[in-house]
Amino acid sequence: MSNTTRYLCAAGYLDTRFREAVLGELVRDPYRGVAPSAGDFDVVPVVQHCLRARRLMAYRDLLVSVVIAAGLILDFWRMVSWLIVLGGFVWFQHSRRGGPVVVMVIGVLLMVKVPWLEALISGQPVDLGAMPVGMSAIAVTLIIVTGFRVRAGVILARRLKAGATIQPIDTPRLDYLSRAQHGNLTLSKRPFIGAGDVHETWPSPGLELPEEADVFVASGVLEPTSALLDQARPAITVSEGPRGYRRLILQDDEITVTAFLRTDGRYGEVVVTVLPPVADVYRLADLLPDGLTKIARGVLSVRRTDLAVDILLALPRVCRLVALKPRKPGVTYDYGARLSVRELGSGPLTCLQELDVQRQVTQLRERLQPRTRLTQIIPEKIH
Repeated sequence: MSNTTRYLCAAGYLDTRFREAVLGELVRDPYRGVAPSAGDFDVVPVVQHCLRARRLMAYRDLLVSVVIAAGLILDFWRMVSWLIVLGGFVWFQHSRRGGPVVVMVIGVLLMVKVPWLEALISGQPVDLGAMPVGMSAIAVTLIIVTGFRVRAGVILARRLKAGATIQPIDTPRLDYLSRAQHGNLTLSKRPFIGAGDVHETWPSPGLELPEEADVFVASGVLEPTSALLDQARPAITVSEGPRGYRRLILQDDEITVTAFLRTDGRYGEVVVTVLPPVADVYRLADLLPDGLTKIARGVLSVRRTDLAVDILLALPRVCRLVALKPRKPGVTYDYGARLSVRELGSGPLTCLQELDVQRQVTQLRERLQPRTRLTQIIPEKIH
C-alpha cells in the first residue's frame, strides 16, 4: 500500500467530513461514476477503512446518545449545563470572542449550583457526599469518546503503518471500484477530475504522442446503453462530445503531474494538471509511537475540539445514519463523478513543492517539443 493510500485511509478515522463525502460518493450511490486514480493511489482500501471507521463511530455515537438520554432523564439540568459548556467551547474555538466564554461560565455555574438551586426550591438539604448522577453521566461521555479516539489511534499505528497490506475485496461494489478507477473514461462535469487542477496549457503543433493509455474525457452523462452505468438508465445525453487524450503521468515525492496530450491533424494541445500531496493532518499514522500509552497521548494531543463535537453531535449522527437509504436509479439523473477522493484529501503546495512542479513542467516541455527530422540525402549520380 502506497503512502498516499495509507494517509487517505487514516483520514477516514480522523475527519468525519472526509469519511462521509467518500461514502456518499462511492457507496451510498451505487450508480455513481468513479473518478480515475492517478499515480500510485488506490481508492478501494480508502473505502474499506471509511466503512470500518463509520461502524466504529456509529457504536460510539450510539453509546454517547444513550448516556445523554439517561442523564437528561435522571439529572436534566446538569446534563443540559454540560451540553451548554461543550457548545460554548466549540463556539470559542471558532470565534475567540467574549460571547462563548460567557456561555461556558453560565454552563459551569449551572452545573455546580444545580444542587443548591434544587435545595432552595424544594426546601431540602443538599447531600454533597455522593457524586450526582449528572456528573457520572458527564464522566461516562468523556470516557466513551476518549476510548474510541484511542481505539482509532491503535488502528492507525498498527494497521496503517508503513508497509501495510491491502485487505482482500469482499463485495461486488468494491470490485467495481477497483476496475472503474483504472478505466479510460472520465465521466463528470469537470473533464480532468482525479488529476488535480489544471496548471497550464499550451498548443503544440506537430506533437508526437507517446505510447500511453488513451483517456476519453466527456462531460454530462453517457447514453443509456453504456456499460459503465450498469443498471442505470439516464435520459440525458452528452452535451459536449468526448475527446480522446494520451495520458503521461510523472510522480515525484507524492506530487503527481499529469500531461494530457491530444492531436487533431497538425494541431496539438497539452493540458498539464497538478495533484498536490496529501494534507499533513492525515499523516498521523507515521507520527504515532509504539505502546498503548504513547499512542493515547499522541491521538489525544491533536484536534481536541473534536471530542466536544463528538458528544454534541452524537444523537444527530445516529438519526442521520438510521435515515440513510441507498439511492434508487432514476430516469433523468447526472451519474457522473462529483469528486475525487485523492483530490479531496490533498493539501496545499509549499514553496519548495511549487518549484518541483515547475521543474517537472519544464521537463515535460522539453520532452514534448517536436524534434526536427533529418531527411535522407541521396547523392547525385556521377556521370
